[in-house]
Amino acid sequence: MDLTRKKQLIATNVAHTTELAHLAIQYFRQSKQPGGILFISSMASRIPLPWQALYSATKSFITHYASALAWENRNSGITISVSLPGGIQTEMIRKNEMDHLSAWLLPVEKASHLT
Repeated sequence: MDLTRKKQLIATNVAHTTELAHLAIQYFRQSKQPGGILFISSMASRIPLPWQALYSATKSFITHYASALAWENRNSGITISVSLPGGIQTEMIRKNEMDHLSAWLLPVEKASHLT
């Protein structure tokens, strides 16, 4: 992964996630209405993946950020949740060194039907 792509990954998973959460929490507080935010992280936030170090690190940020925000907002009527899905066969996997693991991953079609 080149440096430009690494910066995009950090921007998406750290900077933009932080900005959107800030705006949502601000909205809920100003409107005095209850609300919720669901962060999508990854099991990679708990088990760092070889060849996916930066991805794992940014997902770890999301997991810990969401957990801290949940505590900070516990009495505000704002519910903060974080989902840590496991391995799913996505475009990200098909385009890099992780392709050899695709047999161990859940196909998108099956993952989208889980409840």
